[in-house]
Amino acid sequence: MIHQIVSFYHKNLNPEIKELQKKVFDKIEVELIQFEFEGTHGSAIKAFLDNNDWDLVTLFDVDCIPKDKKVFQTIIDLVDDNTIYGNAQVSNAYPYAAPSFISFTKNLYDKSPHKNFEGMFYPNENGVSVEADCGEVFVKENLRIGK
Repeated sequence: MIHQIVSFYHKNLNPEIKELQKKVFDKIEVELIQFEFEGTHGSAIKAFLDNNDWDLVTLFDVDCIPKDKKVFQTIIDLVDDNTIYGNAQVSNAYPYAAPSFISFTKNLYDKSPHKNFEGMFYPNENGVSVEADCGEVFVKENLRIGK
């Protein structure tokens, strides 16, 4: 199984931030791919997912770090083709697994009704169009189909 652990950072980011994140991952002996991008965070995530080999992916924001490596065993133990795992974030009054730290399988992604990580307007449970955060629609659409 190929488990890719990836962080995304905009090319204009102060390089010290990505260097500090890398030091944390090196300290806990976890291989981290740091993916530089121009444009949007969502388009960078999609570009990585669509153009790299992986069976399981864990995405981190550049300012998000694990406190130890135990979380990666938890990911391997819990994440399957029906599970999205990550930290909780609330947007528009409803929690979801946020793209600042999120894991899911390639099979889940391939079968997902929504493969876009861009922020966008999305109808909430009451049919009112609200602005959804990066990755929010991906998670909510998978929840809608029972993932």
